[in-house]
Amino acid sequence: MDVLVQNEAQRELGFTLLEIIVVTAIVAILATLVVPALKNNSTRELNADVERFLSLLNQAREEAVLSSRPWRVEIDTDADTYRFAQSDGGEFVPVKLSLFAGEFANSSVDISELEVNGETVTGLAQCVLFPSGEQDSMRATFSAFDEFQRVSLPPVGDARLEER
Repeated sequence: MDVLVQNEAQRELGFTLLEIIVVTAIVAILATLVVPALKNNSTRELNADVERFLSLLNQAREEAVLSSRPWRVEIDTDADTYRFAQSDGGEFVPVKLSLFAGEFANSSVDISELEVNGETVTGLAQCVLFPSGEQDSMRATFSAFDEFQRVSLPPVGDARLEER
């Protein structure tokens, strides 16, 4: 009788091989469904963030020319944010136009590499947009998950997405 009670107690302490296989199979099936969905979502967020940056940067270039005042885009690679400032006499002040106001960020998109005028920059970088239509050249890499997109701003002309 003692052997029978001991065997039942031992059986209740662990899982059978069949139970472990079934749970592993269920987890594997769920992972194959969830991981691609997360990747597609991060790709959509990356595309949307890069498109917004390109649009705002090109509009800021036009505003600099129209207002006859330099504008500046300030990019912080540590915080993965960017913001716009406008010259007000001798110093730059944050832009008050609602389209450009505030700091732009996306928690799932990183600004992983940044070059301004050919030099790699970490931390806070500034790219000036002049009223003459010229600007500091810039390359910025935006990344999310294992996807990335690179934006370039030549010394003259519109910002654009670089081909891979």
